[in-house]
Parts: sequence; structure tokens; C-alpha cells
Amino acid sequence: MTDAHSRSAQRSVTILVAAALLSTTADASTVLYVDDDAVAGGDGLTWNTAYRFLQDALADAAASGGTVGEVRVAQGVYVPDRDESHLDGSGERGASFELVDGVELLGGFAGVGAVDPDERDFVLFETILSGDLAGDDGPGNSENSYTVVRSIDTGEMTVLEGFTITGGNADGSHSSSASGGGMRNSGGSPVVAHCVFTANNAKYTGGGVHTYPGAPSFINCTISDNTAGLWGAGMAGGGFELISCRFEGNLSLRRAGGLSAWNFSAIDCDFSQNVAFDYGGAMLIWGGGDSTLAGCRFDSNIVGERGAAVVNQGSADLTACTFTNNVWIADGGAAIYNEGGLTLTDGLIVATNQGGQPSYLNGEIHNHEGALTLNRCTILLDHESGVLNDAGYVSVTGCMFRGGSGLYNLPGSEAVVIDSEFVGCNPGMTNRESIATISGSTFAASRVFCGHGCWGGTPRWTTLAAL
Repeated sequence: MTDAHSRSAQRSVTILVAAALLSTTADASTVLYVDDDAVAGGDGLTWNTAYRFLQDALADAAASGGTVGEVRVAQGVYVPDRDESHLDGSGERGASFELVDGVELLGGFAGVGAVDPDERDFVLFETILSGDLAGDDGPGNSENSYTVVRSIDTGEMTVLEGFTITGGNADGSHSSSASGGGMRNSGGSPVVAHCVFTANNAKYTGGGVHTYPGAPSFINCTISDNTAGLWGAGMAGGGFELISCRFEGNLSLRRAGGLSAWNFSAIDCDFSQNVAFDYGGAMLIWGGGDSTLAGCRFDSNIVGERGAAVVNQGSADLTACTFTNNVWIADGGAAIYNEGGLTLTDGLIVATNQGGQPSYLNGEIHNHEGALTLNRCTILLDHESGVLNDAGYVSVTGCMFRGGSGLYNLPGSEAVVIDSEFVGCNPGMTNRESIATISGSTFAASRVFCGHGCWGGTPRWTTLAAL
């Protein structure tokens, strides 16, 4: 069992437990209440005596010795440099909301004045944690908090749920203040659910979220419209789990518009309209551990060079993922650019992905000196290659290529094709100074081009060698 699979199995038990606990109070624990419309001087023990400032409730929870198990926060806007001692804010850019180990921090409540103050709706009762200390975002954010939310060495029973986190600006001179504008997790394993990370920035990595080390889980979260100067505008880090999350409209000035990560898992996630200058419009998978994706969708992501949707430089398994409408401008992989070990199973790649090179070099998947395995995949093509094998190794089993030029092997490449179909491809396979082994496969209305003019409509060869 891979590290990622093992971690996912262990974490799923924790997530089920945490989900059961969300919005409930543990036995014999105190609940604190926060509402920015509350009257001054409250003790936080009821909605009628709620704290006005979230920092006061977090300080109370941290000092409680574990007796506080939950903090409920009503709709409104909360800024990390404010508390009862700093009514107008301290202006301290290092101020953050720090999660308390073992405490559930819950937003989205109706709060003071409502018929039922415990009524909860994340959209209707939006609860905003904002790094905009001066309240002037738009004209400028140079005074904003470096990081809005921090999690340091928190355990798996720590929860953050139902908040919009925005306005973090990690533009500092040190890595700790230049990464993770929305949230920075260091050594923690919290459950983060139903949160929106939007309009945050990082000078280096993780405009929305930076997490490493630790093993957090993000469930039903939206990471949108964040920016980063280096990579991972939406999220950056390793060792985490994503379930039913959405990455949309994030922009990296260098690599990985949506996600830059290693040794992680993602289930049922959407990546759309993310943009990067190079290496992964939506995602860059680094080396270090095994990464797994299942049931994820990549649509309308854009990159200048290499991998409009995904770049893999590590070890990754992608199952039942789809790729549509992704665009690369200059070089390398309309959908996927692989430099590591990548297995794609039951995947669907549609010809609406676009590249800027001549058709035979415009591979939906560009395998550059990597090891690529395709199992039961469907690749629908227009004029481009389904797979451009660039001095790498490709194994294709039970796949269908329709249209385009199928599998294109550049010099120094090796390919093994088993029980696969090439329908209406022109050609189904091109083999230039490379080695290809074919068995049990058909080339309907297609042709095989081997080296300097070896043609065939059906696979007459067991082994195709360079001519």
C-alpha cells in the first residue's frame, strides 16, 4: 500500500468521526459564542453575552485547559488584529486567527437578533475572516495580514468549518510571511470543511493555503481567485487530503496555477480556469511520496508551457479523471505533461484541449523521459497526438484512440500497446527510431507508420523496430 493510500485510509476514519462531531458539542465541553453585533463586555457563554471579537474567544479557548470544545461564530466580518484591547485594530500584519488544538471553530450562524441564533447556513450567514486590516482592499492591500488563519501542531480533532477566508497578503521577506496568505498549516492535521479561500496572495507559494508539514483534510472547500509569485496560487504543500474541493480562477506568475503538491490525495475535485506561466495550469505534482487522484475533473485551465492541466514530476495515480478545454500556448502537453511515473486509469481526454505546436507535436499527453501507463482510457482527438512519447516509456492497455495521430514515438522512446483500438487515426501510431511492441490491438480506418515508410492498416507486427 502506498503512503498516500495508507494515509487516505487512516484519515477517512478520522473524517467520519469529525463529520459526526461537526456542529455538535462534545460531552462536558464549553461552547463559546462570537458575534460582531454583540454588546461590549460579554463573556462569550451565550449568544446574548457573545464576544464581539473572535480573538477574545480563541484566547479564552486556548487558556481553558481543554474545557472549551467549540466556538460558534455568527455572520459578519472578523479581522485578526482586533480584540477588546484593540477596538480599532493594532495594525500588526503578523496577526492571525490561530486554531486551538482540539477545538471546533464553526462559522455560518445567524447569531444575535435572529429567531434562532443557532440557525446555520454557510451562504446566507456568510462568516468572513479577513486580512484586510484597514478595510480598503481594492485600492491596495500592502497593510493586510500576512496570513489570516494559522494552524500549528493541531491534532485531527481540530476543526475549521464554514468560513470565507480572504484578504491575506503574504508578501513578507521571510518564507513564513511570504507563503500561505489565506491559511498556513505547520505540523497540524485539522479538518477544514465548507470553507472558501478567495482573493489571497503569496509572494512565494500557496496564495490560498500553504500546508507542510502535517496531514490536514480539506472537505467541500472552494479555493478561488488567489495569486502567487512562484507556484501553487491556490494551494501548495504536501501530505494533505482533498475531498470534493473546487479550485477555480487561481493565477500563478510561475508554476501551478491551482495546486502545487506532493504525497497527497484528491477525490472528486474540480480544477477549472486556473492559469500559470509554465508547468501546470491546474496542478504540479512534485517528487516525494505517492500522490493519488480519483474522479477529478480538469476543465479550461491555461498554461504558457507544459501541462495545461497537470504536470507530474513524481509518482502519481489518476483514476477516472477527465480533461476538457485545457489550453497550452507554447510547448508540452495540452492535458498532461509527465516527467515522472504516472498511471492513468479509466480516464477520458477530449480533443477540446488545445496546444500551440504543429499537430504531431501537439500531444494531449506529453511523456518527456517519463514512465506512463494508460489503462482503459479513452482519448478523443482532432489533429493532435493522443500521446507524444518523447524519449520515455509508455504502456497502453485496453485503451481507445479516436482521430488525430494516436501514439507518436519520438527517437529513443519505447512503447507497449496491448488490446487497444485506434479508430480513424492518421496515423494510429508513428514510430521514429524507437521501439514499439503491439499485441491484440486493432487499427480501424487507421495506419501505422514505422520509421521511414513502413505502413500497415492492421497490426501485422509483434515488434516494430526503427527502420
